[in-house]
Amino acid sequence: MLSKEGCKTSKGILSSKKIDEGKYNIYLNNNVILKLETNSMDEAFSYYDLPYHKNNNNEKDLILIKYNGNDCKIDDSIVRCRKFLVIDLVKDVVISKSFYPPVLNDKLLYINWGSKRSKFIFENESVFVYKDGNIEMINSGYLAE
Repeated sequence: MLSKEGCKTSKGILSSKKIDEGKYNIYLNNNVILKLETNSMDEAFSYYDLPYHKNNNNEKDLILIKYNGNDCKIDDSIVRCRKFLVIDLVKDVVISKSFYPPVLNDKLLYINWGSKRSKFIFENESVFVYKDGNIEMINSGYLAE
């Protein structure tokens, strides 16, 4: 959880803090890098041992964050609130657009982290690819506005 002690990254400590009802900030070394409209920060997945660079300190470079957005998407009687985004610290601080699968509360099954791109595969077989700061859906998913 980012809200406890934070996590050690290649650029410093990444953490989160509830600012107000429905608002969280994400910090890197106590500097705000992202403001989220959410009532909860669910989880943060992290990966640090990417094959294309040396990192012997177990410092994280790519972080996938899952959160419940306050601006839920409603269509065809389906409400989607759970969103994902990538914080990329490999070179500079890059934050992707938020994205979410097309099925309510669908589970993230698999992440294929890679040097050129990372792929996120959900239970309903929707697939998103992260590359160079951008998220692209390649099989039935939604990008947040």
